[in-house]
Amino acid sequence: MSSARPKLVFFGTPEFANPALQGLVDTKTFDITAVVTQADKPSGRGQKLQAPPIKVLAEKLGIPVYQPKSIKNIETVGDSATPRLQGAKSSASLAEFLSDIAPIDVFVCVAYGKIIPTSLLSFARCGMVNIHPSLLPRWRGAAPLQWALFSGDKETGVSIMKIEEGLDTGPVFLTEHMQIAANETIGSLHDKAAQIGAELLVKALPAILDGSLQAAAQNENGVTYAEKWEKEDCLIKWSEDAAITLRRIRTCDPFPGARSELDGGLVKIFKAREVENQNFPPSPPGDVVEVGKGELIVACGDSQYIAIDELQFSGKKRLPVEDALRGRQISVGQSFS
Repeated sequence: MSSARPKLVFFGTPEFANPALQGLVDTKTFDITAVVTQADKPSGRGQKLQAPPIKVLAEKLGIPVYQPKSIKNIETVGDSATPRLQGAKSSASLAEFLSDIAPIDVFVCVAYGKIIPTSLLSFARCGMVNIHPSLLPRWRGAAPLQWALFSGDKETGVSIMKIEEGLDTGPVFLTEHMQIAANETIGSLHDKAAQIGAELLVKALPAILDGSLQAAAQNENGVTYAEKWEKEDCLIKWSEDAAITLRRIRTCDPFPGARSELDGGLVKIFKAREVENQNFPPSPPGDVVEVGKGELIVACGDSQYIAIDELQFSGKKRLPVEDALRGRQISVGQSFS
């Protein structure tokens, strides 16, 4: 590595990537030449275009931003001594930029959200280094935090790894463990993982670049996959026991909210707790068994019960149950479906 600041290009999209980019900038160690992110997308009721969080931060920091619709068609051209990249349509300007600033020391990827072509994986001197929020090889894939939380894992962590062609199969440079608290939500777990990942990346990257930190191949024992957390995964299945139901609720808090229906209308449930049977009448899962001031208790599977503490009716704000029930009549025997 030369005495000049290492040249780095950052790939990322959501809020999760922001602490890593900010951390790299704050060190003043790296020449961050550009940020590559996804295109602005329509959002909200007005469907106005909204910039990815990492773009907002990059522009604030004065870093050039590239937003190709796709990078999968970027390919290597030219001889092996002086390779260049060539893109198609929306990726052409990015390919030209990367070729013009070469040699590049490293690409950093944090939740970019698109498939990285082989041409890019090999274009930077040290390849592409990634923050993956799990203890690899457990929870490879798109939603490791959600599946760790929903599955009842007691701990997870962050891995600094090198991206290869396989799905999160690359060798790992560093890991750090992270406890999952009993009342953990996806929001709190996300924020902890983002911060720990940023700190671990800043710690690891200089040693990766000078060769003093080498990656180790993943153990193929204990591989699990975290598929994308879909809308269907947010639907409460009242036949499941209380522990699973509560984990599903926490895995959707604060976004997008665990979902059910009541009287044909959508209800999002954000906070709840298990309660003991207080001589409730035998009730099918999903039935309301008690309604009181600040109390809404619903039957689950295995003759268990949860008390809903915070919810949101369709078209209304997220509120504590006592406030949400003002002006909304719910009676014992009504059923969440």
